[in-house]
Amino acid sequence: MSDISKSEERVGPSATQLGPQLVAFRRATGRIPLVLIAGEAGLADPFQALAPLLDEQQPLFGLHAVGADDDRDAGAAAIEDLAAYYLPQLNAVEADGPIVLGGFGVGALIAFELALRLHRTGRRVPLLVSFDGFAPGHPKRLPFYERAEMHLREFRQRGPRARLEYAAQRLDRLKRRLDGSLDDHTWEPVQSYPAPLERRLRAVDAALQRARQHYATQERAACDLLLLRASVTLDSPGCHIEPLYGWRHFVDGRIEAVCIPGSHAQLLRASNRPLMADILSRRLQDLNERARRCSRA
Repeated sequence: MSDISKSEERVGPSATQLGPQLVAFRRATGRIPLVLIAGEAGLADPFQALAPLLDEQQPLFGLHAVGADDDRDAGAAAIEDLAAYYLPQLNAVEADGPIVLGGFGVGALIAFELALRLHRTGRRVPLLVSFDGFAPGHPKRLPFYERAEMHLREFRQRGPRARLEYAAQRLDRLKRRLDGSLDDHTWEPVQSYPAPLERRLRAVDAALQRARQHYATQERAACDLLLLRASVTLDSPGCHIEPLYGWRHFVDGRIEAVCIPGSHAQLLRASNRPLMADILSRRLQDLNERARRCSRA
């Protein structure tokens, strides 16, 4: 069975594969298309459930992570490489008009890099949607002395056995940070996958986390940003997490942040979809109305 056939079978008959990673959940015309990029989740499948909750005329597309639904090796790919690979596929969505980009976790960084590249060619990306994804270089690590004081307080508050366990945990975390395997955004599948696919998705997750850690840019995107952030704060000791996840330093437009119940891994669960679809519908309706007014002017 081909990769395209496997993808269509998994996400359902209403989805259409348009490219190596690009899948159409709803194809329509007359509205600004919304393209959502899978991050550490690997597959864009969970975004399909938003389609029936959005306006029936709203085009919705997904981009799987490279290597998640194909045989490509994304192990050494950088965020810039992934954006360059995705860019031609966006032409199947919208050849020259505006487009709204979003992504889950690391996918938000890829969406941001794509927005920068589209802006350079004169294409408009009026809105970025971050599904609990941090801006480049965020969250920021605290200075060494603050981290040391924090760990010392934690160590002193514990009993003898707990102190040994805490020291072992910190040493293990340091070892994984040095070898690049540390992942604060622990990925857990939102549905049951066959064992070979789950192993591939975990490998893709590890590759994307390495890409996230090495991505650095000083550029700003000329767009608004919608941040759908998990209500349960990321457990990342030694880091300072800004309320807007650092995006104020990277976008020139308005930022709207909305808390979604649960943790990062629970963000795309079924109970959250109506709330996220309502928020997205409101922003997309506003963008589409403004586009119609401009076309009539």
